[in-house]
Amino acid sequence: MPELSSFLVQQSAITVPMALMAIGLIVVEWRLKQAHSSEVDPERAIELVNRQKGIVVDLRQKSAYESGHIGGALNLEASQLGARTLGKYKQRPVILVAENNKAAKTARADLLAAGFESAFVLVGGIENWRRQGLPVV
Repeated sequence: MPELSSFLVQQSAITVPMALMAIGLIVVEWRLKQAHSSEVDPERAIELVNRQKGIVVDLRQKSAYESGHIGGALNLEASQLGARTLGKYKQRPVILVAENNKAAKTARADLLAAGFESAFVLVGGIENWRRQGLPVV
C-alpha cells in the first residue's frame, strides 16, 4: 500500500486529472439518470412545466378529469397519444397523469418510441398532487 500512495504522489500530473475526469463522469452520469428518470414528483413536474415548457397530459377518463385536474393539462386517452395528437410537443417534456402508474408507463414508452425527447410519469398521479396541497381546477 505504501508503494501505491508513493506512486500516486510521484505521478500526480497523471493521477489528479484522471481522478477529476472520473468525478466528472460520475456527475454527468448522475445528471443523465435524473434527466431520463421515468417518474417525477409534483415539484419536478412543476419545474418541467415552468422552466422547460413541459405539457401535462391527463390520461384519466373524462369524468375523472372534469372532477379535478392540473391546470393546463390536456385530457387524452392513451389510445390518442402519439405524434398525430402531440406532435408539436415532441421536443418538450411530457408529464403523464393516470389512475395507475402502469398505464402511464406504457404511454410513456409509446411516446418515447414515437420519437418524443422526454416523457415522465407523475408519481402517485393526481392523488399525490392533491396530497401535496397543489391546486386542481
